[in-house]
Amino acid sequence: MTRKTPPAPPKSVLASIPYDKAELNAMYALSVSAATAEQQKRAWDWIIGALCRYLDISYRPSAEDPNGRDSAFADGRRFVAAEMIKMTRVNPAILEEQDGR
Repeated sequence: MTRKTPPAPPKSVLASIPYDKAELNAMYALSVSAATAEQQKRAWDWIIGALCRYLDISYRPSAEDPNGRDSAFADGRRFVAAEMIKMTRVNPAILEEQDGR
């Protein structure tokens, strides 16, 4: 599978995130526990890259949003991706030792 360049950020932080047929199929297969390894990777990449926009900065300067709600919303998206990525960096055996499981 070749990686594609992430789409340009939407003009509004509330805009729907675009997806193609392969991404839609991957997300559906993931949701019903039937995703192939390739579909799992595609779904992960879409969630982290496109949906959460993890590699983008959260700051959204806007005269129409002086209270920074767009920035807060974008930061919330990034937080979800950061937590998902953090979970992939933890060795489950360490947690089992700490919890006595």
